[in-house]
Order: sequence, then C-alpha cells, then structure tokens
Amino acid sequence: MSAIDYTEIRQKFASLVNQTCTNKVNRRLSALLDDIYNELENNMLLRTNFDILNELSSTLMAAHREQWLHQPQLLGHPIFIILRDCLIDILFDEKQVELVTRLSTLLHHVCHATAVKDEMVRLMICKPLIDKLNFFIIEFEQYRGPTKQLESMNRLLRIFTLIQTMRIDLYEDSLLEFLFLNVSKCISSTFFMAQLSSVPQSMSDLESIQTFLFDSCIEFMYWQPYEESLLRRQTLGQICEILLPVIVRIMSLLSFSEPIMRIANLLSIHIMVPESYTDDKVLHQDYFALLKHCISMIDVETVRSKERLLLECICHLTNHSDLLAFMIEFDSLKPTLLKISDMDDCEISLNSYRILALIMCEDDIKALKNANKIVGIYYLYFISMMEDPVQRTAFQSLLQSLKNFIQHDQVKVEVLQQNIIPLLIRCVTERQSFQSTKTQQYAIEILIALSFNDEASNILEKDSELIKCLESLKTSHEETIQRATNHLIWRLEQKRNISNGSAPHVTAKSKYDIMISYSHNDKKLCFQVCDFLEKDGFRVWLDRDRMHGDVIVAMADAIENSEFIIICMSETYKASPYCQAEANYAFQRQCKLLPLVMKPKYKPDGWLGFIMSGKIYVDFTKHELNEAYSLLKHEIEDKRQITMNHTKKMEVTHEPILPVPSPIKVYQRQTRVDLPQFVNNWSEEHVRCFLRKNNLTSLLTVFDNFNGHLLYQAYLMCEKNRELMFQAMREEVSASGNSSILTLGWLGVQCSVKHACDCALNSLYVDKSVCVCPVDQYGPRCYLHEYACRKKPCSNGGQCIAGDERRMYSSLNNITCICRDGYFGDRCEFQESSNQIEISFDRKLIIPSLLIIHFITVEDETEVTRISVIKKVPVHLDFLLFHTKITFNVALVEMLNNYYSILVRKETIISAIITTKVVPHHRCLSTNELFNTTITNLHLIKCIK
Repeated sequence: MSAIDYTEIRQKFASLVNQTCTNKVNRRLSALLDDIYNELENNMLLRTNFDILNELSSTLMAAHREQWLHQPQLLGHPIFIILRDCLIDILFDEKQVELVTRLSTLLHHVCHATAVKDEMVRLMICKPLIDKLNFFIIEFEQYRGPTKQLESMNRLLRIFTLIQTMRIDLYEDSLLEFLFLNVSKCISSTFFMAQLSSVPQSMSDLESIQTFLFDSCIEFMYWQPYEESLLRRQTLGQICEILLPVIVRIMSLLSFSEPIMRIANLLSIHIMVPESYTDDKVLHQDYFALLKHCISMIDVETVRSKERLLLECICHLTNHSDLLAFMIEFDSLKPTLLKISDMDDCEISLNSYRILALIMCEDDIKALKNANKIVGIYYLYFISMMEDPVQRTAFQSLLQSLKNFIQHDQVKVEVLQQNIIPLLIRCVTERQSFQSTKTQQYAIEILIALSFNDEASNILEKDSELIKCLESLKTSHEETIQRATNHLIWRLEQKRNISNGSAPHVTAKSKYDIMISYSHNDKKLCFQVCDFLEKDGFRVWLDRDRMHGDVIVAMADAIENSEFIIICMSETYKASPYCQAEANYAFQRQCKLLPLVMKPKYKPDGWLGFIMSGKIYVDFTKHELNEAYSLLKHEIEDKRQITMNHTKKMEVTHEPILPVPSPIKVYQRQTRVDLPQFVNNWSEEHVRCFLRKNNLTSLLTVFDNFNGHLLYQAYLMCEKNRELMFQAMREEVSASGNSSILTLGWLGVQCSVKHACDCALNSLYVDKSVCVCPVDQYGPRCYLHEYACRKKPCSNGGQCIAGDERRMYSSLNNITCICRDGYFGDRCEFQESSNQIEISFDRKLIIPSLLIIHFITVEDETEVTRISVIKKVPVHLDFLLFHTKITFNVALVEMLNNYYSILVRKETIISAIITTKVVPHHRCLSTNELFNTTITNLHLIKCIK
C-alpha cells in the first residue's frame, strides 16, 4: 500500500467479511494492519489525517464485532499503540469529540471482550494516558466540556476498573495506585457532597456529570484490591469517616435511591476488609443506622435491582459480630428473606441464603423444605464462578458464605448428595488456577467442617491427590493455609483412630487447671476471664496470640492435660470449624466442660447444643464481669468437690473381687425388672434393664447414670440430630474400650430386625430388588457415578443430562444441556438478544395458573400484527418471568376472561429488560361495558371487535 486513503481501507476490509476461513481472515487482516502501520510510521503527517484515523477505528470496531481481534497476534499489533497515542493527543480537543468517542469505545469493547489480556494491559497502563485521566479527575469540578467527551472519560475509567478487577497481580502498580488516590479525593470532595443533594432515585436518570461520579468513580473504588493493599484500606477508612454520616442522613430523609445505595455498598465493604473493624476497635455507630435502613427497605414486592443492592449491603455488614447480633434482633427479617429467596432470581436467592446462614438456628434450617434448593444455588454459582477470573473476589465471598452454612448438619448432607466435595477438593489441589490463598483457605475450612460427617470423611481420606496436596501444604509459608491444613489432617487421623477402635490416652495428672477454647472474635472478653483466673492462681492454657507452627498439636495437648475445658459460646464459635474440632475432641475425651455465654441472648444449638446439653451455662452478658466470674469460680469449685467425693466413695466401697484388665465397666447380670409404663418414671436401673433386654449392651457406657427422663431427652435429641448423635455415641463406645462396633441398620419396636437394604446412600429403597437412583448415579444398587457432567458443566444455569457411561470414549456420550430461557448453544454459553419480561400481579387480583399474553406490533398506520403466547405461572410464585424474541409495541394480558394493558410504547421494543404489573385499573373495558346494545350490534362495531 503506497498511500493510504479511507476508501481503500473500507474496500479491503469489505473483502474480508465474506471469507469463511478464520485463519485466512486473521492473516489478511494482520497484513492489512501491517500495511497501514508502515505507512503511518513512514509518513508522520498521516497521523494527523483524522479522516483516515476515523475510518481505521471504524474498521477495527467492525473487526471486533466479528470477533477477529481476539487473537493475540492482532491484540498486540502496534497499530493500537498509534491509536492510543492519537487518543492521548486529542483527548481534550473539542473539535475531535467524535474521533475520541470512537477510539475510547474501541478500546473499551476490546478490553471487555478479551478479559484484559497482557497485550491490552501493556497498551492501557501508559503514563501519558493515566496522567491525562488524573488531570481530568483533579480538575473535574471546573469541567464544562461536551457530554460526549465526558462519556469517553467514563469509558476510560471503566477500562481501569476492569483491569483492577481481573488483574489482581497489578495492585502494586504505581500508576494505578496514583489513579486510585485521585478518584478517592474526588468522591470525598465538597463538590461530590454537593451533587448528593440532587441525586435521583434511578441510575438511568443520572446526568452525565453524576454518571461519572456516582457510577464510574464508585464502581472503580468498589473493585479495588483492598485486601492486598494497606494504602487502599486506610484510604477507604478515611472515605467512610467522611461519607458514612452523610449517606445515612440522606437515607433517613429520602426513599430508596439506587445511586445512594451503591455508595452505601462501597462503604459497607470496609467492614469486610481485614484489620478494619475488630472487637477491640469501636465500631462507627452509623453502621448500625445503615443496617437498620437497609432492613427496613427490603420488600418482597419491590423491583429486583433494589433488592440486589440492599441484600449485597447487608451481606457485607454481617462480617462484624456486633452488627450480626443487632441484625438477629429484627424478628421480621427471617420470614422476609425466606420469601425473597423463593424469587426466580439466583443472585437474590443466594444473597438471601448468605444472610440466613448467619441468623438462622439449627431448628430453622431443619424446618426448611428447600434445603436442596439452597445448596443447588450454591452449586450453580460454584461451577459458574470458580474458573472465571472476573468473579475471583465474588467466588471467595461465596466460599465464605458456604463455610457459614456448612455448620448445619442438614446442609452437610445436601452438599454430599449434590456432589460439591470434588469441587472443594479442586479448590485445594489446583491453587494455581485460582491465584488466591483465600480460596484455598476457605475450601480447606469447609472440608474440616464436613469431616465431622462420616461419609464425607471417607471421601476425603480416599482422595490420594488431596492427601498428597495436604502433606505439601503442612509447611506452607501462608500461616492461615498451614493452620487449616494441620487441622484437617488431624481431624482425619482422629476419625481413623476411632474407626480402628483405639481409645484416647487419659492422663492421670493435669498439667493445666483450665484450657480456654474461644473464637477470635470474642477474644476481648475471653482474655479478661483468663486474667481473672490467673490472678486467682489457676494454671490456664489459652492461645492468646494465635501461635505459629502446629497449633492443633498444642491444642490437643492442652485438652489432654487440662482438668477443665472452658467453652466460650457464641455464633462465631459455633460457625468455626476450628472451634468445633476443639470442642468435639474435648467431648470425646469426656473432659469436664464449662460453657460460658459470650454474646447476649445466645442459645447453643446443633453440634454445640448437643455437646453442651445438661450443663450449667455461665452467662457473661447478663451479669457484671466480677459477678459472672464469681459464678464461674463457684462452678469450678463445685465440680472439684463432686469429683473428690466420688473418688473417696470409690476408695471406700471398692472390693477387688476379680482383676479387670481393661477400663470397660463390668455390669453384673440382673434379675428381671418390670419397667414402669411411663419412661419419665424409670430409674437408672430401669434404663440399664431396658438396654440389656433390647440387645443394646454396647450403649451401657453411653447411658451410664441415665434415668428415664434423661433417656427420653436423649431420644428427642436423636430425632433432631440422628447422624450427629449416632456419631457421638459410636465415638464414646469406642473411647470406652468396648470392642462392640455400633452400626446403623436395625428396625422394629425393639431394634431386633436387621434392615437388609443395600442401596447407595443417596438412592431410594423400594424393596429388595429395586433401588431408585439420583440423577448422577446408576447401576442396580446406584453405586456407580457418572462424571461427564462434572467435567463439562453447562453454563448459565443450564441443566446437564449425561450420556451413556458405557460409551465414555464414544461421541455418542456427548452431554446434553437444557438451557434456561434467554440462553442457547451446546453448553448454553450464548445469551439471546431478546426481551426479558417480568410480570407481577396486584394483590387484589386472583393469579391464574395460565394466562395468554398478546403482543401487538404496529408496522405502519395500516398494518397491525398480533402474536399470542400462553404462559404458566408457577404455583409457588406471585410473578411471571420469561424471555421472548417477539418485537412489539403493545402488550396485553388475558386472564380469567379479562384483558389488561401491561405495556404501550411508540417505538418497537426489540431487546429490553421490562418490569411491569397487572393492576385492576388497567383492565380493558369491553364494548358491552362502553356502549348500549343498539351500538354494539352495529356492523362496524362488530368489525372493530
């Protein structure tokens, strides 16, 4: 190409469009760009020919739409450097606004489409470009330029937002850090404050200047890598000090405003950031006001974008224990969230469950009829997020939320049944794929919690790749990873020892008087209790400074060598897998447990409630510290006195008739005893007689000194926590030295009939020859698993249907994806260009099971077309959500012999997200209601009808 003109560029590009071979197109496009680049390099005057640059940018936009620019050799082409430098030169030139718009749009689209690959990062992190953007932000208050120029600045800032979001490895880049500081000053300036007074309710109503401030700047600040940067954390804290009181005051005066809520979400992130707020730092009181406003604005009938923002903010605020305790006091919050969680919106459901995981007790979870749906939503987000670099931070938050939910036994069972454990194992073993220690840490902590379930523990032990990875992580430089790994390995070893029937070694003399087991969130009060005990001469073991090295070994040694174990109970204690490991080990060893209540109104449930049942709590929230400590000290002295009296009694009454080589208690055969009709009237001897009579002698050590009342309480606990109670009883039988193996599987009134079911755990037993398998298992007894769907999960919530496992290596085994509305493709990876329509119904109307929607399109004044579709309203929902490719101007709903207008637009609607409502006053009156019979019988009126 000897000389460039824009018509030649257009013609050469047009010749590429009809090519079908992608490789040939890439080569020819690369050659075309080479020719243009060489001409621009050889003739610098051509770089000021804005007609050529306009045509070149338009050509590249067209190539981007054809997805030709996604190849590395084209992304890294030096022609982009020329276009970027041109953009820098003319960025503030009002005469070249159109070219600036084209160039900024091109760079913005290419960055988004290519997930900010290295070539685009090198192109955009350019000092002259960032300096120009910084200058604009600093002088923003004086800006009076054209709107299009402001839109270009918006696009540039969004590019850097995307870079910060997806390239966490660049958090130390000094240019990006300087840009962050300038944006921080902008959103805490007096000009920003002044703009808050006129902010609209909707983001779509923002003016161009407000869009830059309340959309682009807030989004840029929201996605910063705060965890990795101390400077950013400190700056965010300063912004919160300035903005939080202002935002809370505005929220108290105005109804819901989307821009204000987005700012509130940014401020709520500060609660999530490490080292921002701990129990020894005073929490800003305006956070409580912010939380109260958010809870009060949640409404099942509001638009979904509003619910998403409110729930997101509440999720952030749950990261502080004081805010969480404050949240639990709202009685209406749980039922409201349960209603919202039933919406056909996965994001709203997930965030609702993330909050419910923290405020629901074990009984609430058991009362849920949709525990499988909860875990199912986690599973959908898990597979869609885990390999998406854009979702890295969101994926960590998802794992943290699942860690909170996994404390509940019912959720553990669902996690097993929905086969999420292999995905968690991948998070541990494939660290390079996730580039985050947090992901690995949370995954290991979830596995620790799951290890308390026998089936899950067996799966973990048999995974050789996981065990190998854990062995290598024992010496990790990351302290949190090392701690979690050692806990998980220790838990698996403990389970193995119990399964082998080995009893824990009991020491005769204690090294410590007291060992304190606590959650780090409660450390302030725990340290005070420790100080009181040490002043009174007690030898106390407490991990005060989160010791380094093998913490679990030191903890186990402390439990084995302590006379008493103090359990500091709170919501965070119960949710911690580490605390559960400590408490469970102390319980297995039959240690003397002293439960303390650390948070107001806290009542232990689930595994903690079981371990602490029948024990006296010392509530440090109901009494002054000195008074509560006196109660604790009195409880210690009472237990010591009881132990001393029991020892003396044993010494006096002991008659060595026969030597007993093991610690097993020997029960002599008793004469027949008639049991009273009511269990509550049974004595300890009646209970022992009942156990012997029903072949349950292995449980004599478990229910030693139990009367009928205590046995009935144990029975009620078995009904609530079948697996947990069975596991605890089996461990106690093993720890007592009894050679009997406690197993499930007996039926009948007296538990004397062997249940012969040999179906797999997740299947449905029909009779001796029939097992109904779940979707991902097959075979006569459902023990075979299919793996195709796990390797190639469908995207965007599509349902995976696997082929025949016997044809594993055949093309006939291809999986089938059933896509949700609005998506298509072999793996549901493409989104249709269509209308998303959400129709809700007024409370005064009866919602039908079926309705007809009439779409009317007006082509011109004479031609009108109508397309009607039948839709089913789900029984459990009070709204209808669907996608359609139909273009229309008017939409009517026909239900129960009435017509209602739901949408009227002058312009044809082709692709939009539409939210509308069927209300009584939008009912279309029939001609019989409008006219008398004389008029309605006219031929013309009948034709109109």
